[in-house]
Amino acid sequence: MNLIEFDAAIDTHIAAWNPTTIVRDNDPARTKKLDEYIRVTVINGNAFIDEPAGVRSVNGSTVLHPFILQFDVFTRLNLGVQRNNQLCQEVLDHWQVRNLETGLHLIAGGVDRIGEQGTRFHQIVSVDGRREEFLTVRP
Repeated sequence: MNLIEFDAAIDTHIAAWNPTTIVRDNDPARTKKLDEYIRVTVINGNAFIDEPAGVRSVNGSTVLHPFILQFDVFTRLNLGVQRNNQLCQEVLDHWQVRNLETGLHLIAGGVDRIGEQGTRFHQIVSVDGRREEFLTVRP
């Protein structure tokens, strides 16, 4: 699965989920006046080659790309953490420990408290994953 196919798979999984307003990273205009929303960011890591026989070849190799799906969960400030925790749990229920497609695996997630930011309360849910890419002959 290449990066374009990966983005399409993530977008498809986002479209099937509607706990509140969801925006992809780099779309701040959509969140300007919202009190509650979830921002989704993909953080790609360094790839490594997975060759069971120990033979390293470019053509025909499987490359594993680690990534983190980061969900910034924002709710209105001074309402307690119950709604924010509810949204964080919905993120975990929908995203962690899943195979979205062949070669796209999500692992367990975790929640980090960021705290108050302006008029919003902010927590981050991070879900680790691996994307398999089969390298073929390059031009």
